[in-house]
Amino acid sequence: MRSLITALILALAGTLSCGMMEDFYEYSGQDFKTMIVVENMPSLFVSYNGGVSFSNIPLNYNLNSWYANSYGEIMTIEDDTINFYNIYITYPDGTKIMVFSTPYSGVFMKAVTADVNGDFYFCFYTENPPTPGPMLFRLPYGESFVQQVSQMAGFTGDTASIWRLWSLEYNGTPRLFLNDAFSSNLYVSYDGGMNFSLASTFGGLPADMIVQGSTIFVSTGDAVNGVWQSSDGGSSFYSSLSIGSSIALAAGRNRTYAAYISSIWYKEGNSSWIETNQQPSANNTDVAIDSTGKLYVLTSIGGIMVSSDNGNNWININMGIYGTRMQVVEYQY
Repeated sequence: MRSLITALILALAGTLSCGMMEDFYEYSGQDFKTMIVVENMPSLFVSYNGGVSFSNIPLNYNLNSWYANSYGEIMTIEDDTINFYNIYITYPDGTKIMVFSTPYSGVFMKAVTADVNGDFYFCFYTENPPTPGPMLFRLPYGESFVQQVSQMAGFTGDTASIWRLWSLEYNGTPRLFLNDAFSSNLYVSYDGGMNFSLASTFGGLPADMIVQGSTIFVSTGDAVNGVWQSSDGGSSFYSSLSIGSSIALAAGRNRTYAAYISSIWYKEGNSSWIETNQQPSANNTDVAIDSTGKLYVLTSIGGIMVSSDNGNNWININMGIYGTRMQVVEYQY
């Protein structure tokens, strides 16, 4: 169970703006650790010392997808290649437990995410009775029993091989966004996944999504209009940055960052996008930022690059770790 002190700290954190988060961690930083999780299929790695060293997260089966929540817990969805899925939680102390399984055929696991409270959400599609169709599940933080949320009423992308699921806090209100990775349609749920409705349609498939203040940013597979932004909660979007497709995004303090191949871009508020002075790698695959403003870039050929001055200067903290996706999580311990 979450302690009263933890709940009070989280309640306080939820009332702070991005610009004030640095002060929050300055006074309570001794209670937090920084965890970096890196995916390099078929392996998953974790670091508890800022990326200096990584250890392999043991997998029971083949890694399908994963996500880390705000408490340093990592949900891994693993399959044995015959449509049999086990879902595990790995805790910061290394303990790993199974919380869900699908011991029947015709199941296609789709996506996993977590909200700011540490609750995990995952969804899959099943072809077989008694309940064929899409299903959304939730694992509340601090519990080990999964709850079925809904059969995703209003969502129509049932047959796509992969879905993408995001949980965002928009003006203090949680929203679930979903894309079927088959069409350019973006769906949204305002009631925790009970119902989904069509939010917007893009020029390409949504690949990454973040929220910065009252603005939502989405990167897509559209090479002409790689990043879109919305000022009305996701009902409508307009082109924001045109540098390529499937751009990695990160939001911290007052800045939004976008990483694409060998360039890092940022924007503050309503200002135009600006390219940073130095380029950390020939192939950036993901970008993240912590509460202090430290910027992390995962590369496919040069490990993890870190900048403490908004991307003007970079150091390589680990030449030996490579991957396609990264999460930087600060959690209480």
